[in-house]
Amino acid sequence: MKSLDGYFELIDGKTYIDKYPPSVIKLENLKNDSIFVEFGGGIGNDINFLINSFGLNPKNVYFLDIDNDAYKKAFKRLKDFFGLIDYHLLLRDARKSNLKGNFADFVYANNMLHDLENKKNILKILKEAFRVLKKDGLFFGRTLSNEINEEKFRKILEKKERKGYENFSIKIVKAMKDNILVGINPKELSRMAKKVGFKKTYTKIIPTKWAPTRDFYFKFEK
Repeated sequence: MKSLDGYFELIDGKTYIDKYPPSVIKLENLKNDSIFVEFGGGIGNDINFLINSFGLNPKNVYFLDIDNDAYKKAFKRLKDFFGLIDYHLLLRDARKSNLKGNFADFVYANNMLHDLENKKNILKILKEAFRVLKKDGLFFGRTLSNEINEEKFRKILEKKERKGYENFSIKIVKAMKDNILVGINPKELSRMAKKVGFKKTYTKIIPTKWAPTRDFYFKFEK
């Protein structure tokens, strides 16, 4: 469960949670006393954004990652900015977080599920998110669809000069074909979420013009 090499360099300084459509999460619903857990927090960009922009109390934010290099960068960044939350920055596997049950209002996982090697591990994450959430809590995020546009992939391969994100898209497709990353159909992920007990599910494909792969958003309500 480790992100592809080069991913964190590619996204350094970027945030993604602010680009989520309101149909998935209304950020203005986050309150100072909301308990927010991020699975696979990477280098801490989104947690930093939420605390700064929406006034989340740092004491109510929990951050888990198992990628040691990313975790060290996030720990330094978030502790420097919000020294109170260093005991909530956890180098820990989200499949077995050891967080207490029924205490979080939101669990968030951005571009994390497809790093889990297989669907059995995705199911473990869904079960853990369900366990950690309060009644009516929300698990949301985005992940890779299992759809690959082979024509777009071929066109990128044929380019003599490619931009950084195009080179990374090649790496993503090859990793999916080699079963290093797990693409999943949105409907299948919804079925898995209902299997572990989520009462409402919603997914939304992200349209792309150039990428040979597609992400999709998901929202599962306990």
